[in-house]
Order: sequence, then structure tokens, then C-alpha cells
Amino acid sequence: MNKSLAIKLLVILGLIVLLLVPLGFISGLTNERERHRDEVVKDIAASSANEQQVTGLQALDRRGLLRDISGLMTDEKISIDRMSTASDHARGTADMDITVRVPHLEALRKVMDRLSALPDVLSVRRRG
Repeated sequence: MNKSLAIKLLVILGLIVLLLVPLGFISGLTNERERHRDEVVKDIAASSANEQQVTGLQALDRRGLLRDISGLMTDEKISIDRMSTASDHARGTADMDITVRVPHLEALRKVMDRLSALPDVLSVRRRG
């Protein structure tokens, strides 16, 4: 009886070892795919950076608004490539389209959050 118990234990141990082999292959494949995913995310982020258009910035028109916006961009070390502004004197608002150069999309998100927090800014949206 002890002999049959030992054989059963050896068979179970052998099955466990055999099952560990495919588990190692699956683990390696998973790690490889995770590395590939990280590379793709970096590539997409890099291709999405550089020139970005912030469109639909709407604010109450006031003196110093343009200065506040350009000062914010200077503080964040963001270059403004183009900016157009249209004032609606009847409504007392200013609509702006701004094209900026950013190193990555996180920088764009930060700038848009800071633009939204400026006094009298009503909304900020991104094109694309």
C-alpha cells in the first residue's frame, strides 16, 4: 500500500512539473506582449505630441486676458505657434484658437487645466 501511495505521489509530482513548462511559456509570452504594449503606447504618445490645437477657448473679454494666457504658456515652457482671437462685443466674450507645441499629451492636459482655471475663462476644448 505504501508503494502505491508513493507511485501516486510521484505521478502527481510529475504532472505538476509538466504543467509548469507551459505556464513558463505563457508567462514569457505575457511579459513580451506587455513590453510590446508599452512600446506602442510610447510611440502613439510621441506621434500625438508636438503641434496640438486648443480650440474653443471661450472667456469673458477683459483687459489682460491675452497676457494671462501667454504668461501661463511661458510658465509651462510651451511655445505658441498660432493664435487667433475674435471678440464678440455684444456678448462681452472672446473666442480663441491656439496652436501650441507640447512635448507630450500630459503637458497639453496640464496646460488646458491651467487655462480653465484662469479668471473669466468659460471653457477650453481640444481639437482632434
